[in-house]
Amino acid sequence: MDNNNALHLRNKNVSLCLQKDEDTNPKSYLRHEYKPYCERHGIRSVNMTGNNRYLIITFTSHFGYIRVIDLEKLELMPCQYTGHRNSVRMVAVSKNNKSFMTASWDGTYRRFDLLKGTNDKTLGVTGRSPTICYDKDETHILSASYDSEISLSKNNTGRRWNLATNEIVTYYRHYKPRKEPECIDIACDNQFVYSGSDDGMGLKFKMHTGEIILKFFDCEANIRKIAVSDHFFAASGTDGLIRVHDKTTGNIVRTFFHSNTDAMDIRISKDEKKIWSGSMDGTIKCFNIVSGEELYHIKIHDHWIWSLYLSGDNSLLVSGSSDGTVAFISADTGSLLARLECFPAENEFIFECPPDKAFPNGFFYTTNKEFIEVVLDDPENGKKEILGQKDEKRISYIDRLNLKNMVITRLTNNRQYTAITEKYLSDSKLLHQIPNLNLPKRLRS
Repeated sequence: MDNNNALHLRNKNVSLCLQKDEDTNPKSYLRHEYKPYCERHGIRSVNMTGNNRYLIITFTSHFGYIRVIDLEKLELMPCQYTGHRNSVRMVAVSKNNKSFMTASWDGTYRRFDLLKGTNDKTLGVTGRSPTICYDKDETHILSASYDSEISLSKNNTGRRWNLATNEIVTYYRHYKPRKEPECIDIACDNQFVYSGSDDGMGLKFKMHTGEIILKFFDCEANIRKIAVSDHFFAASGTDGLIRVHDKTTGNIVRTFFHSNTDAMDIRISKDEKKIWSGSMDGTIKCFNIVSGEELYHIKIHDHWIWSLYLSGDNSLLVSGSSDGTVAFISADTGSLLARLECFPAENEFIFECPPDKAFPNGFFYTTNKEFIEVVLDDPENGKKEILGQKDEKRISYIDRLNLKNMVITRLTNNRQYTAITEKYLSDSKLLHQIPNLNLPKRLRS
């Protein structure tokens, strides 16, 4: 079950940024749109390097697009990471932040150098694969795939691959018939392997033998994703439930309800006090595992959420959606920090930050200023004018709101962003008293 490959030609008619054109008409507004030829693809997975510098995005497109953004510089890496012949469904990042491995619907697993984009290892072929992870010492990877597609006698299967020999050393087999929609996920700790699948089962295997030693549940729902922490095994299902079990005994700890649509992905905090879930309805929920309390429920995307990433310090939650956007969210409060739109065919992107007291109309950043159009809207007479590249109003609009430094600060240190903007607001009376005074340097790109 999947959304369309591409949402195709997009022309954004509703903009985050509005600015009154008070010099000519107090009822007219400036806003920006993307040029209408760009092709938009759903986001299939999001992951980041352990140092939180590089964001790795994969797409639902059958072209196998992978794009990496340097969040310290807000630049797309120049590499294309080519080789896959179908959608890349998940990425596992090495601990040294220098490479990553991919799982694809073409049935192969590839290792890419993050900075060079070169592919130095290819494993496979299996059935379509939606998931991959490293073991703890990164000498092996674990994958799971739809093997009934390559043999009628097989069900969903997990594999453990030796990265030195490229050989499969262990299989982890589900044994019940599959149900629609198709899904399987796999994870591991130091000793055991865990899996949830479209057969409705959550299983625990011996890592080296593949023997099933514990069945957490056998339910009517299909299991979309699993998460494993020090003490918990958690699973998100097509029934909208989040099941949390004791990893050792298999006993149920909590059952959380997300929504009446599929719960698509989950993440557990390091201290095991919180769990986040993303749903097909485009919402994210955060629950307290200890008390069972729902901490927040936010609508963050227009379409379903495929993927969640939680930063190592548990401060940042990143979501990727079939609406073609990546959202950066405060994991603690659920507030939206920024939204990214990345267009892999054009190799263009734009970050947008929502309005706040310092920037009541929000702000954005794109490296290619010609990629956006600034539009003058007059709601009273229904007129719409696309301003020319050399129009002073367009230039002024972009100079005011195309703020690279502020986007970087908001993504990497929201506390610092808050301190900077609060200081700016406290000085605002002084700023307004001095003619022709620009924004402070720290607030500019």
